[in-house]
Amino acid sequence: MNYTIKEIPFGSRPQILDFNDLGEINYSIGKGKNKIYIKRRKLELITSSGKRALEYETLELIKLKTT
Repeated sequence: MNYTIKEIPFGSRPQILDFNDLGEINYSIGKGKNKIYIKRRKLELITSSGKRALEYETLELIKLKTT
């Protein structure tokens, strides 16, 4: 999993405004015998202070209970 944050400083917690499913991405790291092929999905979250990107192989969302 890879989580990248590109946001400006913000006085409170940023709100998620929108998201983009960027689909499946494929890339490789290393050379020769050490080359590794990576296949993941990528989501981009648009927040009130910038963008966040999440790359994952598998993802499970949970619903929080509210009282």
